Amino acid sequence: MKLSIPLTNKCNNNCLFCVAKCRYNKGELDFSAIKQILHKYKKKCNFVGFGGGEPTLLKMKLIKLVKLARALGYEGIEITTNGRLFSSKSFVNEFDKKLNKEKENISITFSIHGPNSIIHDYLTQTNGSFHQTIIGLRNLVVKDFKVYTRSVITKQNLNELIKMLKIFIELGSLGSTFVYPTLLGKAITNFNLVIPKLSKIKPVVKKLLLLKKRIKYPISLKNIPFCLLKKIPNLTSSYCNNSQKKISILPITSKKFIATKDIPIKKSKICVRCKFERFCPGVDAKYEKKYKNEVASLLNPVAQS
Repeated sequence: MKLSIPLTNKCNNNCLFCVAKCRYNKGELDFSAIKQILHKYKKKCNFVGFGGGEPTLLKMKLIKLVKLARALGYEGIEITTNGRLFSSKSFVNEFDKKLNKEKENISITFSIHGPNSIIHDYLTQTNGSFHQTIIGLRNLVVKDFKVYTRSVITKQNLNELIKMLKIFIELGSLGSTFVYPTLLGKAITNFNLVIPKLSKIKPVVKKLLLLKKRIKYPISLKNIPFCLLKKIPNLTSSYCNNSQKKISILPITSKKFIATKDIPIKKSKICVRCKFERFCPGVDAKYEKKYKNEVASLLNPVAQS
């Protein structure tokens, strides 16, 4: 079981699809509250993920939380980051020095949303962010940290995903995750600007999964309805079984929070009729409202038995 904790709402990027300040994540926990959460769930969870906002902005506090998590017995610790602060060699050296004993249990996932600065910096709305993120990833690879990548699928990068994957492998990434945007926060505000139609991503998703089978490199997909994968032999079942049970912490104030297994997303009416509804990410009802005809023709729910 994974425990997912957003350490902060603050970020040095300004992504067009960000959900960090959505209505399900109103507050920001203080340091003592985060420590209490780690203690509370240490028997239920063996894996903890630190995200944000941007968790590296906490600097030494982040390092202390990683050390505490490991001391409490969490077997795996993931940090999801835009990686920009890791472009500083002094910060990387301090990070490596303080966490050298815990290094084997740490994985660091870099959020990279384009193959170049033109696309990535546009999506993050931050000039120079791509350059710093790539340098940061390289700096951690040199220090023998386990690094991975995470990319949100948008209109701007949809036709660049294969190219991005090749870049990630060359940089030393150990695996890549491609995520269809969650329709919360700024992803709703910028829906027409960044959210690709599901019919458009289907052929790209197929290429990614077939490539995964050929090159034996870990590729994961998130928020993709199973219906889009149904005609890809021997791949759909492994994708369906790739979901990890998770407890997500949703801050309300600096001291109070909600612990939930799922962020409450209202699914399409078509999805509710499917026997895989409990396991499949499905299609957001907000998406269905905008593209009703496409959803009706694209989805093929499996009848309840």
